Amino acid sequence: CSSCHEPHNDSLGPFLRRELGESLICLECHNK
Repeated sequence: CSSCHEPHNDSLGPFLRRELGESLICLECHNK
């Protein structure tokens, strides 16, 4: 979905909105 993926930009990986390091992309929606 568009919370994690940017369909027009693949500069951060496979069309991601944030880098995968340190689970930053997951913590946008899933807080501990």
